[in-house]
Amino acid sequence: MIKPISNKRCRGSDKTIKYVDALAGTGKTRNACNWSIEQVLKNHQNIVIVQPSTDLTAQTEINIQATADSLGTPVKVVRIDNTIESVEFVTKEIREYLIRIPADYGVVLIITHQAFLKLKDFPHKEKWTLIIDEIPDVDQGHKYQIPLSQGLLTPLLDLHDLDNGYSLVTAKKGSTIDGVIDKADDCLKAIEPLLKLVRDKTYDIYALNHNFERITNHEDTGKDSGQFWFFSLLRPEKVLGFKETIIMGACFKRSILYRLWQQNNITFVKHDAITPDQISDVHNNGKRLKIHYWTEEAWSLEYQKKTFDVDGAETNVMDILHGDLVVRLGNKDFLWWANNHWKDKWFKDLSNGINLKHNPYGINSYQHIDTVVFMSALNPTSPHYTFMRNMGVGPTEMRDALVHQILYQAVMRSSLRDAGATRPVEVFVPDRQSADYLEELFPGCEVECFSPSFINDEVEKKPVGRPKKSKNAAERKKLCVKKKAIRVKQATVLDVTPHVTIFESPYDTTGIDYEINDVDQFMNQLKEASHDWFQNKSDNVLVSSANFDAQLSDKTSRGRDNVTMSWGLWLDHDGGGISWKDFHHAFSDFSHMICNTYSGRDRYRVFFPTQTPMTSDVHRISINWIFDQLKEHGYEDHGFDLTKIDASALFYLPAKAANQDDSFFHVFSGQTLDPNKVLETVNLDGLIAEDIKVPYKGKLSNASVEKSVMIYQSIPAGHGQRHRAFFHLGLALYKQGGDWEQIETILTQADNDGSRASKGEIQRVICSLQSGKYG
Repeated sequence: MIKPISNKRCRGSDKTIKYVDALAGTGKTRNACNWSIEQVLKNHQNIVIVQPSTDLTAQTEINIQATADSLGTPVKVVRIDNTIESVEFVTKEIREYLIRIPADYGVVLIITHQAFLKLKDFPHKEKWTLIIDEIPDVDQGHKYQIPLSQGLLTPLLDLHDLDNGYSLVTAKKGSTIDGVIDKADDCLKAIEPLLKLVRDKTYDIYALNHNFERITNHEDTGKDSGQFWFFSLLRPEKVLGFKETIIMGACFKRSILYRLWQQNNITFVKHDAITPDQISDVHNNGKRLKIHYWTEEAWSLEYQKKTFDVDGAETNVMDILHGDLVVRLGNKDFLWWANNHWKDKWFKDLSNGINLKHNPYGINSYQHIDTVVFMSALNPTSPHYTFMRNMGVGPTEMRDALVHQILYQAVMRSSLRDAGATRPVEVFVPDRQSADYLEELFPGCEVECFSPSFINDEVEKKPVGRPKKSKNAAERKKLCVKKKAIRVKQATVLDVTPHVTIFESPYDTTGIDYEINDVDQFMNQLKEASHDWFQNKSDNVLVSSANFDAQLSDKTSRGRDNVTMSWGLWLDHDGGGISWKDFHHAFSDFSHMICNTYSGRDRYRVFFPTQTPMTSDVHRISINWIFDQLKEHGYEDHGFDLTKIDASALFYLPAKAANQDDSFFHVFSGQTLDPNKVLETVNLDGLIAEDIKVPYKGKLSNASVEKSVMIYQSIPAGHGQRHRAFFHLGLALYKQGGDWEQIETILTQADNDGSRASKGEIQRVICSLQSGKYG
């Protein structure tokens, strides 16, 4: 994982930022204004409030003045955000104002996010309290198509290789970036914003090494030749050094800023005085809301180009969607957002629609409207996604922070913002992911797909919404008792000396108890074992995290019911999904071991030592927590064997691969994973509502296999049905008792043209079957 370079630059400085994390409409801005007035009047403090739009800064100025008038005490309020002049003019005016204001002047200065970020410096910042209203964007992707003029840019830059595929970009020593910017050469206008970012050092700038090298070496000859990619990350130093720094925003701890700046050792502390009272993570008016979503697929500009056969005519999906919405909206007043190229085409004949063309933050004048349409595709580019994954931020987190947060803010411009309103609200969103995100924030809402059935015919449907919680009081009580029992039982093993069990073979039912007195010694013994090579995998011995008591079950001697406790977490990766290097990056903060399996290739085994022993339940919860972390990093199809997540599972000790060239063994240091902290942080409802089923492994008959394959191969290509049919082939093999190796082999053989394998569908089918959803 890339560590931002700024991590090394601000050691020793005060790296504390206070935050206000509260839902939209709960009064964050009002509280901040009232608190600012109090600090100005009592302590003569200078306070700067930074907001995302000029509409909001104008409203805040009015509100502060009105509150001060009601108190009968004047408050100095200055707003500098001229919408006519250029941002350079505005930042110059702000700097001149800051230079002449004394430390105890007692004033509230109101400026925009854009102006604040464009300031080269903030004179006398130690005299000011900084309040940033709404979480600023910290990451940006920059694409420049300059196949012929790249020679104007590259001589100005130095690249510092970070040994991970990216380089830090700085101004070349002795270069004349200021001179280039000041010349106002029209040929350089396109790259001027990047040069300013490099010069001003507000952001860390990164380049993709192979992309940069191919262009500068004139090796890039494709249709996108000369396409440079750069990425910028806002440095936390931009907001540090003030008397106090406060950042406010809904879902703050889900933001990219929070995640990345924690890597910079920033300490975040809640600001109790501004944080609204009775804070909740969810809204209490969800029963008013009905969410309509269009597609099961992820919404994107590429999806918007799709066409469907409608009454014999190829019709663009956006025309189908628009026609459907026009009928549904009728005479209702509604707010709507869409990408720019649709704004001049949609809803021309509906005078009751209000197109909000800018970001939705801080708009409070539409609380009388009960219908919202949000169809904007705001996804970052694939190179941007890849870069952020290297930063430890997965695609799901990116979509939540960048796409779903703006959607949420848009929805909260409606009457949902009015706590006293009772009218039903309808929201139309583009995809299932968006609906699920809103459902989390509005429990009790209704969710439905509103597109014609053929829109999603080719998409494998998933159950709507989050995993359902208990339906009645009796079930809730039962679940509560079970959660308490898990915690009580875990407390009984905390002081027990950890043990693992070694078995001579999969048929050994007794095993040898092995006491763990020294974790480092155990890891060294695993390393010694990794040097052994066996003619057959079965010649090796096996290890289980668990300690067993044969007397605990009449049916088994080393099954799940026989586990008394376990220590450490083992995982088997069956290929595909996440590579071992990416897995290590995702868990680089934790002590763990990664080694090859006997099969080698892209398969590997993982072991996490744990701080304490665990019960069987907590072992499973901890494994699921690891999978949740992978999902947050964008690896829902991670490739790990879901049939081996029980504490009773057996794993071969590390050894050389059958092909010894595939062998490796790595131990990574870090904090030891604490299952008790995991237990404190996870939501247990979904994890213990029902046990994960371990699929039955049996034998397939030739006749049943041939029939299933024949059904799949009888469906012609090009009709959009083979994706679904391929999944049903895997499901049929699974229902007939095939094990994973058999299913994978038959799917590979059935895929005679390689079209499914090229899309990674074989592994996805197996992962889906392993999830336990299909019995």
